[in-house]
Amino acid sequence: MGKGDFRHWLPAALEKDRLNVLKVGAWVLGILSVSANVLQLADSPTFQKLLSNVMVTVAEQKAVDDENRKLPPVDAMPLMLPPRRDDDLGKPAREEFSHDLDDEIPF
Repeated sequence: MGKGDFRHWLPAALEKDRLNVLKVGAWVLGILSVSANVLQLADSPTFQKLLSNVMVTVAEQKAVDDENRKLPPVDAMPLMLPPRRDDDLGKPAREEFSHDLDDEIPF
């Protein structure tokens, strides 16, 4: 049974009335072994070193691109509201609001 056999026999096997459990088990075992190999590769020191080298190279190239890029200067954000007065901080705002209504319905 070669590697290409799984693609051909699985759809045909699923269309049959009976399913060959050994073939399906071998197919599932193949999928699990591939995923286990990928997880083992992700934990290997060689892969970690390769990944860190790639990340360092990309960061260096990004820094070079940022230096060479001609962007307009960023101005400071303007203040939207003026600073509060000190005498406004001492008064509770809720009392002032309730005095304005005088038990009237606002609509």
